[in-house]
Amino acid sequence: MADWRWHFVAVVLYAALSYSILAHGAGVASSVWGIGSDPYSFMWCLAWWPYAIAHHINPLFGDLVWQPWGIHLGWTTCVPLLSLVMAPVTLTMGPGASYNLAMLAAPVASGFAAWLLCLRLTGRPVAALIGGFLYGFSAYELAECLEELNLAYNFAPPLLALLAVERLTNRISLARTVAGASVTLAAEFYISAETFATTVVFAAVAWSLAFIQLTEWRSRLVRFLPEALAALAGAAVLVMPQLTQMLAGRDVDVPRTWPALFSAHFGGLITPSPEIALSSQGLASLGRGFFGLLPENDVVTGLPLIVMLILLVKTRGQQSVVRYAFYLLLIILVCSLGPRLWWNWNITSIYLPWRLFVNLPFLGSALPVRFLAYSSLLIALLSSVWIAGGRRWRLVLGVLACLAIMPQPHPVKPLPLAKLFMPGRLQAFLGPNPRLLILPGRDQDPSPLWQAENNFGFVHTRGFLGIPPHKSGRFPAIVDLSFGLQPPSFASDLSDLCRATGTNYVVASPNVGETMLRSVEALGWPERKLDGFTVFLVPGGVLHTTELSLSLAG
Repeated sequence: MADWRWHFVAVVLYAALSYSILAHGAGVASSVWGIGSDPYSFMWCLAWWPYAIAHHINPLFGDLVWQPWGIHLGWTTCVPLLSLVMAPVTLTMGPGASYNLAMLAAPVASGFAAWLLCLRLTGRPVAALIGGFLYGFSAYELAECLEELNLAYNFAPPLLALLAVERLTNRISLARTVAGASVTLAAEFYISAETFATTVVFAAVAWSLAFIQLTEWRSRLVRFLPEALAALAGAAVLVMPQLTQMLAGRDVDVPRTWPALFSAHFGGLITPSPEIALSSQGLASLGRGFFGLLPENDVVTGLPLIVMLILLVKTRGQQSVVRYAFYLLLIILVCSLGPRLWWNWNITSIYLPWRLFVNLPFLGSALPVRFLAYSSLLIALLSSVWIAGGRRWRLVLGVLACLAIMPQPHPVKPLPLAKLFMPGRLQAFLGPNPRLLILPGRDQDPSPLWQAENNFGFVHTRGFLGIPPHKSGRFPAIVDLSFGLQPPSFASDLSDLCRATGTNYVVASPNVGETMLRSVEALGWPERKLDGFTVFLVPGGVLHTTELSLSLAG
């Protein structure tokens, strides 16, 4: 075992790597480290919990978005634990800085947890550092670091595995095992309920396979089972506030096509994806063309890592624990392929084992590609064990394996703050608590960030926090805006939505498309430019300032 200095080295090393990949010099409070519109949703969530608690509002129900219905946040990608932990940063530096720093810490937390497990199994700090990197900076982990804050925190599986190892070898007491596992599971639940659920499922698979394969451990595994169930019960008690709210009603559903769409593609086993620094354009195109679809779907391992695993099978494949780990890895990889096999950008008619689970409640909504978090952990553990058991050339191959999965620096863009949404400014024009519909929609405008920056001073008819709630689905305009559609009926659909939801103003952001803007203008609603935004007064809305009234009337 290493002393505290090795722990310090692990944290500093992983933090430096995380910053170089995610930020590479960009400002914490002036930029967004990542892509897409999902980061703005997480900024909203990070700001929402401190705001709701300070104003004595139920933080598990968003009553300022998706009006007039609101939305149960337990079924969204809300991150309660991170919101509370990052509250001092959110309140002093803003939700943008809070999001960036929380994302920066995600690979560090995941990698350090894997480092602790690898160190316990090998006793070799350098081998454990490589194992921690292979997990904390795996292709799956860093794909989630592009925009999915909740899915980027994968510290629970290695910590739970570490507690299991310590308990099965009688190095830790029953009370500490149950307490530690309960807290770890609850922490994961309050970051990602999906990761919590799949962690429990694959922990059960791991225990069952161990009971079958590791006959010499059966008596200990039988003793361990009620202890594991006690930890799960303890976690259930800790997460009861959110769990109760989730069980009371579900107003969002994962589309039925998603489990098949978000399945693993195995081109990255040999051909590196475009996200890998050492990838050539030709190889990346080949791998993506035949196997890949999204960065999250790539199973990137690289040739050095495959060689290490082959050599481990050759030298230690007869050991029961090694065989067990490989069987478990195979099960997880097959499940990650989803219900039907992908090939050449198409879903084939070849059914796979996960099809048996897609119609189950809760578990059927899990996206199979995200099981790669568990396969990444097993690959990291096996690699660390192999590196620790031999000569220096194994260490060299381990370093090459790390280089083979080293990603390109992640995209960085300016934080799109808007003068109009500074606290109080919007209200000076539109009055207190105006009800807005912000265009163009989820993929182009950072409206969740603007609502958070405005200190939640307006009500949002939409409010992208993931999947729209059920009640909004009957409005064609919601579908149009969610998918960037522009049918001939768009203007009338938008008008119907605004009247049904009591929207006062439609606010078109500066990056709204010309076609969409002309469609709204065709409605003939009074309009005015405010700080680069075009504000349309919905008929029946109330004007709150003389200046705006005269301007719209003129």
